[in-house]
Amino acid sequence: MNYKIQDIEKSFDGKIVENLGNNDYVIKINDNEHNLKIISMNSKGVEFILDNKYHKAKYLEQ
Repeated sequence: MNYKIQDIEKSFDGKIVENLGNNDYVIKINDNEHNLKIISMNSKGVEFILDNKYHKAKYLEQ
């Protein structure tokens, strides 16, 4: 699947390689594999750990 993030010029390809269970995944972004753990997800955004680093993304309305 191709993704585009606002204010970033390039898009990227991403896919789920493996569902490890318990909200843990192996994903591939632009041919590089990463470990992803979803901490929480709701209508406002998502909290996750990507390669042992915490991230919080807020959904924006368009």
